[in-house]
Amino acid sequence: VRTLEGPTKAGFQRVAWNLRYPPVDAWQRDAQEEEWDDGSEDGALAAPGTYSVSLALRVGDEVTDVGGSRAFEVRPLGGGALEGATPAEVAAFQRSLAAAQREHASCVARAAELLESARAMESVLERTPGATPAIHTRVRGAIRQLRAQKRRLSGDPVREQANEPGPVPVASRLGFVDLGVRLSTYGPAASHLQALEVANADLAEIKVALQVVALRDLEQLRGELDRLGAPWTPGR
Repeated sequence: VRTLEGPTKAGFQRVAWNLRYPPVDAWQRDAQEEEWDDGSEDGALAAPGTYSVSLALRVGDEVTDVGGSRAFEVRPLGGGALEGATPAEVAAFQRSLAAAQREHASCVARAAELLESARAMESVLERTPGATPAIHTRVRGAIRQLRAQKRRLSGDPVREQANEPGPVPVASRLGFVDLGVRLSTYGPAASHLQALEVANADLAEIKVALQVVALRDLEQLRGELDRLGAPWTPGR
């Protein structure tokens, strides 16, 4: 369910599990690694039930179990004012939301990666003898397609700054669901279920569109830039 790293200073140390799964954020190139994980990052809430905990010591590349495992019980703190979903149903929905958040984060990262590659191609074409106007047009077309999918994922910052209505991005739908269920054990409302369903449908379409750009458009353009002797770009 969760792996936590504790401090290695002398003396007694305490590490607390916050009853949540690990976060699903995508890897970031410039992310700063913490000295140790204090469990403050939040993922989906785990359901009440029986869990086990074990302790291990890592020295270099060697990991040694310390003391075996112990079982413990996670219990709810009482019922709410309104009858909601069962704890198992709440946990299952939060895991479904976490899966969608993971997909969204990976699509955002993939779109950024492909957009960087396409922009680099556009840049070096100016320094590539033999690059035809048709190749320029194809590269710019790939950039437009990637920007369109990026807007579907994260929204249009210019439109949002002006508070103009427009298509609802996946990030907003998932944010709405997350805000409604993250700190609640009542369970998802009908609006949360619908928003997650629409977000998953949009993500499925966006993933296909990104794959088309990656495996068809950019792959063909990489080969043509190689044949023209274009300067190096990411992915080539």
